[in-house]
Amino acid sequence: MEQNICSLRAFFRFLLETGKVTTDFAAKTPMDFRYAFQKSFMGKVVDRMSQNEKFFMKILDDEQFANALIELMLPKVYEKLQSVEI
Repeated sequence: MEQNICSLRAFFRFLLETGKVTTDFAAKTPMDFRYAFQKSFMGKVVDRMSQNEKFFMKILDDEQFANALIELMLPKVYEKLQSVEI
């Protein structure tokens, strides 16, 4: 469980620190952001797979779990990116 929490925190930081995410999303409306974030989220899951395969496979295999994580992270990432100067 602790490893999954650490993986989730690291994944959240990874999403925020990825330059492409910042430039692609910063100017979008919340609805446009949601669509783009969902697509990017799954790509980032695959990118991070080697760091905690069991956790990230759960995201890929369990749509309900993936959607819950997206709903949890989306407003936080959107808010953070709105405060970033590009």
